[in-house]
Amino acid sequence: MPYCRGMGEHTNATRVMSADPETVLATVVDIEAYPRWTSQITRAEVFALDAAGMPSDAELRMDAGLLKDVLRLRYRVTRRGPEAEVAWTLVAAQQLRSLEGSYRIVPTAQGCTVTYTLNVDPGIPIITALRRKAEATVVSVALDDLAREVERRNTERAHPE
Repeated sequence: MPYCRGMGEHTNATRVMSADPETVLATVVDIEAYPRWTSQITRAEVFALDAAGMPSDAELRMDAGLLKDVLRLRYRVTRRGPEAEVAWTLVAAQQLRSLEGSYRIVPTAQGCTVTYTLNVDPGIPIITALRRKAEATVVSVALDDLAREVERRNTERAHPE
């Protein structure tokens, strides 16, 4: 049976959102709000911002089934024309050996597409199929949570109290 001992293929999924790409980007970079709206992050703290005011260094406590850890992440926000990407790499963790991920936000006529890419090395030998299933679950749940939060923010903006 094949075992994963290092970084390999990544897992990704794309979701179409009927939301302004700027709202999606603002939601993704609002890292300290993650515990309020994502089911997989129980604590988040931003330690540094880049020159544009985007997060560049943060710590998150993740509880996503098989993937449980305290993660120190380095963030990079890149804009290419109307597209944006928020990428992160692992700086330190208690268990995981490496982690890379990103949200890529691409405008469309109806809103935008959001692609979440994730690659995790759990630091222990694990059956490749099990690692991929765990990654796919993390990606799917994260996109579901993001879509709900973006919709909530759109509704709140459209109907302020």
